[in-house]
Amino acid sequence: MNIKKSAMHLMILGAILFSGSFAWAEQYKVKVQGMVCALCAQGIEKKLSKEFGKELKNVDVDLNHKIVSIDFEKEEEKERIKKAIEKAGYAVTSIEKIPDQTPASNGEKNQ
Repeated sequence: MNIKKSAMHLMILGAILFSGSFAWAEQYKVKVQGMVCALCAQGIEKKLSKEFGKELKNVDVDLNHKIVSIDFEKEEEKERIKKAIEKAGYAVTSIEKIPDQTPASNGEKNQ
């Protein structure tokens, strides 16, 4: 009975993953102008958290490079992220998708 349940769970998971209804988060880097100190970085994190709650994943503020790395699922969220950072008092100079670093995506062949 347990084997049948496990097999059914795997089939359901596979159907969800390959149906296109399950969205994978993509990683983006947001370049922020005016972020010069730890309080600035904390203010941006707080504003994003307030605006998005748990919608955004893996928010990482790199003060040295003035970059906020964020995982999000929908391309439309870029504008919302930009507006949230601007509401916090900073300028967004660019939002770029970070290329996937898996071997299959960067041209390496499996051996």
